Amino acid sequence: MNETLTSLKQYLAIAYYRLSKEDIRLGESESIENQRSIIRNYCEQNHIFIAHEFIDDGCSGLNTDRAGFMQALQALETGQFNMFITKDLSRLSRNHIEADKFIEEYFPQKGIRYVAVDDGVDTLKEYDIIIPFKNLFNEMSSRDTSKKVTNAIRVKRERGEYYASAPYGYIKDPDDNMHLIPDPRCDWVVTKIFDLYKQGVGVTDIVWQLEEDGIPSPLKMRGWKNPHDSRKNKSVHFQTPDNAPDWKKSTIYSILQNEVYLGHTVLGKTKRKDFKKKISCKRPKSEWHIAYNTHEALVSQETFDACLKRKYAQRPKSNGAYK
Repeated sequence: MNETLTSLKQYLAIAYYRLSKEDIRLGESESIENQRSIIRNYCEQNHIFIAHEFIDDGCSGLNTDRAGFMQALQALETGQFNMFITKDLSRLSRNHIEADKFIEEYFPQKGIRYVAVDDGVDTLKEYDIIIPFKNLFNEMSSRDTSKKVTNAIRVKRERGEYYASAPYGYIKDPDDNMHLIPDPRCDWVVTKIFDLYKQGVGVTDIVWQLEEDGIPSPLKMRGWKNPHDSRKNKSVHFQTPDNAPDWKKSTIYSILQNEVYLGHTVLGKTKRKDFKKKISCKRPKSEWHIAYNTHEALVSQETFDACLKRKYAQRPKSNGAYK
C-alpha cells in the first residue's frame, strides 16, 4: 500500500490518444477506446495515476499541429505532470524526426517519463537503440499509405469518377457516390449566373441580385440538408434578404470558369507538396485530369465560351499577356 501511495505521488500522468482516418480502416484495434483500455490497464498494473486524457480523433500523425496534442504539451509546460503515455510510438508521431526529438530531447529536458505501452518503450529504463528505427518504420508506413491513396485517386480520375466534394449546383448520386447529378436546390442558380453574365450584367450586379433574392451561397449550402440524406433534419428555405448569405465576386468568377458545369469531371488542380504536410500548390492546366461528358451539364458550351470570352476581354493586359 505504501509503495502504491509513493508511486501515485511520484507520477501524475497524461494519457494521449490519437486516431487517424487511416487507422479507422483498421477497425477496433486502433480505436480510441482500445487505446484507452490498454493505457488504463498498464497504469493500474503499475500504480500510475492518470491525471488527464487528451484526444485527437481523425488527425494525421505526420505533424504535431493537432489540437489535443498541443493541449497536452501546454499541460506538460505547467510542470504539474511528469509522465506522458501513448499506446505506441505511432500515436506520438509518425514523423520520425519529430518523434525522436520528443523522446531524446523534449521529454528528458522537462523531466518527463515517456511510455509507449505496446512498443515497450519507457524512458525511465536504459535507452533502446531500436526506437529510432521504429519511428522511421512508422513514417515509412505512412509514406506507403500515402502512395496507395494517390494511386487509388489516379485510378478514380481515369475512370471519370468524381471523388471530391460535389461542387455548387450538384450533389452526389445516391446510387453512385462517384457520380454527380444536378442539385434541385441550386442548379438553376448556376444557370442564372451564366445567363446574366452572358447578357452583359456585371459581376457586382450579379452578387447584389443574388443577395437581394436571398439565394444561399456555396458556403451556406454546405451546411444545408442534402435532398437524399435523411439523417439530417434541416429545412431548406431561402432566407430573407436581410439574412441572406454573402456572395463574393471571386465566387462568381470561379463558377464562370469551372468546366464541371459543362458536364466534365475536372480534378487534379492542386497537388500536395509533401506527404507529411497538408500544403498544396496549384498545378498548370496542362496537368489537370479532365474526363469529358461524365454527368449532366448545367450550361451549354456556347454559353460557357461566351462568358469566358467576356471575362478575359475585361481583364487588364500587361506586356501583351493577361495577368
